[in-house]
Amino acid sequence: MKRFKNILCVVEHGNDSTAVVEQATRLSENNQARLTIMSVLPALASHNGLLEDYAMVNEQEALSLKAQQQTLEKLMESYRQLVKIDVEVSTGRTSIEVIR
Repeated sequence: MKRFKNILCVVEHGNDSTAVVEQATRLSENNQARLTIMSVLPALASHNGLLEDYAMVNEQEALSLKAQQQTLEKLMESYRQLVKIDVEVSTGRTSIEVIR
């Protein structure tokens, strides 16, 4: 049987993902594969053309990304002893970002 080398687990922002992460970790451990945990945040509403609005939207987006990154890193702490784990957080449409 062919083994997986890389596994991608996409978790939704704001939902309890513990069961999904545990299952992905077990699958990664059984296949000796690298695990990537990914979360895609929805893009914030666009600005109305003003430079101040653009800067504020960018700042809010950066804070949201950082907070989600920290949340996922904390969630994955206990699993890092079992498998190699990468955490990725981005903004946009989930289907597009997962393909990228």
